[in-house]
Amino acid sequence: MHYIVWLSNKMHNSTPVEFNQEHINSALLTLGQSLTLHRKQVLKATQQEFSLLLGISEPTLRKMEKGDDGVSIGIWLKAFQLMQVDQSVVSASRPDSLILMSMFSEAESRSPSLKEKSHG
Repeated sequence: MHYIVWLSNKMHNSTPVEFNQEHINSALLTLGQSLTLHRKQVLKATQQEFSLLLGISEPTLRKMEKGDDGVSIGIWLKAFQLMQVDQSVVSASRPDSLILMSMFSEAESRSPSLKEKSHG
């Protein structure tokens, strides 16, 4: 409880944080594109099938794939699990801006490439 009071006082006395919305939008778009590629190429699943796997509606999946910022982190974490993204990279010990890139480079290294699928 003391922490909440401290945080409330700290937030009240500080200036608002300025977020780089362009960077956020770009990261969300990258996440959405990676999700779409994984769904289509690795899982070979339709939006309907993948949304059922995640336990979400198709409109929510479409929002994710478009990079909409209104989808909860819990749903994204379920998607990462289905994509076999190493959950250890989603930790407070790695707050750097490259976390998204490391997550997807690790996932892509475990997934067959387009060339392998088209020739094999």
